[in-house]
Amino acid sequence: MTRMRGRPRYDQEDVAAAEAFRSIGSKVRLNRDEAAPLWVQLCNQVEEAINTGLLAANSRIPSTR
Repeated sequence: MTRMRGRPRYDQEDVAAAEAFRSIGSKVRLNRDEAAPLWVQLCNQVEEAINTGLLAANSRIPSTR
């Protein structure tokens, strides 16, 4: 997929990113009892998915489940 300059188009889904995010979605684990806030836990897990190559950098996360 070619990246365009300017604002991203939100009327078109990034299909590859949506499939990749769905595949890691079942692996995301959030723990309310942990000291870190939920948003930090989620951020860390998405970052790990990018670093391991499961999710491409600069991918748009789907807005719906």
